[in-house]
Amino acid sequence: MNIYTNSFRCAMSTGDNANDEFIISFGQNGPEFDNKGKVSGEKIEDIISLVMSKNCARVLAGAIRRQFELPEDGEVKAPVNLITEQSK
Repeated sequence: MNIYTNSFRCAMSTGDNANDEFIISFGQNGPEFDNKGKVSGEKIEDIISLVMSKNCARVLAGAIRRQFELPEDGEVKAPVNLITEQSK
């Protein structure tokens, strides 16, 4: 299932342990209503939060970075298999 998101926030625990956690929360902008039911603004509604180890977060960050790197020939690289990448 695909869910559209247009915002995110993230946090990481402060220890040096590789098992410490990284949290990323995704959101979507939605209308905010006043007490008369009129749209009065916009708010971010939480969609989902993911919790992962710092090591997994580093692998994810590298995979995202590589997706935005285009070779000189302009061809888009194949999607990255994170399970394979994590075991390297």
